[in-house]
This record gives sequence, C-alpha cells and structure tokens, in this order.
Amino acid sequence: MNDNQPSIQQPIHHNLADLPPVSSEVGFLWNNYIAANMSTCFLTKWAKEATDPDIKECLQMELDAAATAWKDIKILFESIDYPAPAGFGEQDIDINAPALFSQSFCLLFTRMMQRMLIQHLVPAVTSAYRGDFQDFFHNQIKTAADRHRKYTEILLAKGILQRHPSIVRPEQAEIVHDKDFLGSYFSVFGEQRPLTAVEIGHIYSIMEIEQLIRTFYVGYSQAVKSDNVRQYLLKAGDTLEKQLDALGRILTEEDVPCPAISEIPMTDSTTPGISDRLVLNLATAVTAFIATSYGEAISTVARKDLGLTMMRFITEILSLAKNGAELAIELGWLDKSPQTADRKELTH
Repeated sequence: MNDNQPSIQQPIHHNLADLPPVSSEVGFLWNNYIAANMSTCFLTKWAKEATDPDIKECLQMELDAAATAWKDIKILFESIDYPAPAGFGEQDIDINAPALFSQSFCLLFTRMMQRMLIQHLVPAVTSAYRGDFQDFFHNQIKTAADRHRKYTEILLAKGILQRHPSIVRPEQAEIVHDKDFLGSYFSVFGEQRPLTAVEIGHIYSIMEIEQLIRTFYVGYSQAVKSDNVRQYLLKAGDTLEKQLDALGRILTEEDVPCPAISEIPMTDSTTPGISDRLVLNLATAVTAFIATSYGEAISTVARKDLGLTMMRFITEILSLAKNGAELAIELGWLDKSPQTADRKELTH
C-alpha cells in the first residue's frame, strides 16, 4: 500500500449485550431497587386498607408496578453477577395494624412518589449504555408517566387534588429591558416585581411536596418505637413547617393561594404498621427529594430574593437528610451503595 494513500479505518463492532455495566448503570439500578422495594412494602399495606374502589385500584396498580420492577431489577443484577441490596421484606410490615393515614393521603403521597421516580429515571436512561438497562429505564419512565396521569385524573375527579393557581393572561409577549426584573436580595432595598408563572409553579410544587412529607413525618412520629427516630421525624416536621410558613407568605403577598390538603390525613393510631427501619429510610429518601426540587427551582427563578431563600432552605433540608442517614448508620439500617475500590487501602 502506498504510504501516502489515506487508510480506511475499519469500524469496531461491539456485542452490546456483553458490555460490562458501568458505574452510572449500577448506581441508578441500585437506587431503583431500593425505591421499588420500599414502595412495595408501603403499598402492600396501603392497598389493603383502601376502601374507595378507584383509590384501591390505583394503589394496587402502583403496588403491581413496584413489585414487577423489583423483580426485573433482581434479574438484571443476576445477569451481571452483582449482589442486590438486602432491602426490606415481610418483617417490616404489620398488615393487620390499624391504618395510620387516610386513603386519600396515601394516593396523594403515591402520586408524589411517582414524580420522585420519574425525576430519578431521566438521568438513569440517559446514562445507560447496555440495551437491557436502557430498555428497563425507558419502560419505567413511560409506565410511570402513564400511571401519574391516571392518579392525577382520579384525584382531580374526586376533588382531592388542587390545581396550581392561574394567572392573568397577558395581552402580548414582552421583552425584559430593566435589570430591576431580577429584583434585590432583600425586600427592604426596594419593591420586588410580581412573581412569574415559573416561580409560582416551583413554590407551589415545593409546598405540595413539603405538606405531604411533613404529614408523613408527623404521622409516623406517633407510631414508631424508637425515641431517636421519633425525635428525628419531629425535628424534620418542625423544619418543614417553618419553610411552609415562609413560602406561604411569599405567595399570599402576591394574592396567590397556597396549596392545602383537603381533609384530615391522619388517624389517631399509635400502632406501628411499618418498621422503624423502613420509616427512617423512606423519610431520608423523600427529604433528599425536597432538596432536588429546590435545586430545580433555584436554576430557573429570576428574582434574587427567591434564590437566596431557596438556597438557605436547601441547606436546611440537606442537613436533615444527612442527620437521617447518620442515624440509619448508627442503627445499622443503611444499605451500602456500590463504590469504587479504595486504592489507598489496597496499596498499604
């Protein structure tokens, strides 16, 4: 061959089914396993307790989906010869214990968990390379979105779910010409402009999430056996109550209504139907979800005072999540996520 003649590089062919799993695939699969496992436990009890036919159907649908996902993830772990987390099981549920929450709350909380699942699955599917992992995550997103839509329709039809506030329709689109649009970090330095639709949406969504999670904290604080877990839940509930008050003031100052749960969501039961270990793990997970929601909001709000408030609140939430994880470690209740080898330890 003439040395001056350009060579044609042969394509490299891979059998994608034989690709070893990468860190992102294993990490997201691990988290999805824990989520499906916890959901299966809670929904087993909630679906049994529901009496409204529509709500019972939704909770059973979510239970079936979580149980199927849990089984499919086990198969994926086996296919790559990877140990699955210890997780939770029948020992963490007392199916005969009295109901702690109303069935309406259970479906509202389940719908919120759908949002959490979809938020987790988007980076999972875009970080997957193997076809079997991509297929699993993609199917999870599609079916989760379909179920979220069904639950939303049922809750709206029953008057349980509040829609986000409406705003006045503008006559025409406008361009921002004044930097005052960004406002100031503190209201004392001048009037703040009205909230945008995006800002209202984020504040309202975060308040919805925090109301549901605070109810979860307070409800289980009256039923858990461990004083340490109870104190953690009460402290977390107090933190969310203060944040809800502050966010509510931001909306009411603009004459925007705040979200509210339409009924008393808890019973007076003090019998633990779910183990303290499972309650603490889910409480820590949903607390981290609040932080993620604040992070999304901070990236899109334009008013400086809102960004500052949310950054302060996200710090409080991350501290709560850290405290929950530390308590779980102290009690020996935290499954260890896969991690890379400790090279320093290996060389000593």
